[in-house]
Amino acid sequence: MIPALFIAMASFSGCKGDADSVIDPNDTIPIVKVIKELPKMYLNGNLVVGEHAIVRTQAELLAIFPQEEIEQSPDLMEIDFNTQTLLIGRDVYECLAVFNYDFSLTGQNQYTFTVDIFGGWTIYDYGFLYGIVVTKLPVNAEVIFNINKQSHQ
Repeated sequence: MIPALFIAMASFSGCKGDADSVIDPNDTIPIVKVIKELPKMYLNGNLVVGEHAIVRTQAELLAIFPQEEIEQSPDLMEIDFNTQTLLIGRDVYECLAVFNYDFSLTGQNQYTFTVDIFGGWTIYDYGFLYGIVVTKLPVNAEVIFNINKQSHQ
């Protein structure tokens, strides 16, 4: 009897911070997952260095990039704004930039998108775009963009 009880208890346990843990059915915070990490892009658009955006619709994407530029990026063309949201930003780096991305729920309907920028080559990398595509964010979701640049030695 104890082994059966132990197995039943183990099947309901889980770490609250684990993405695969048991979800409370009364929880109204949607599970948002990263669908795709975008490669570094050099489109013009109208985001200035240091600026970022949460793009929920095709109209919002067209407010940042003209259609001709969107068509130059298969990654932007493939976004289905009915089920997906784009998080995008523009930055510069003192070397040829490489990224590490992290996206997580950090509060009630609050998410943090962390971008670690690093590199080792001496070419100055100016005006690149970075981003991820996630499952559709709620309209009232807050996203904190946390951009960390590793100092080049």
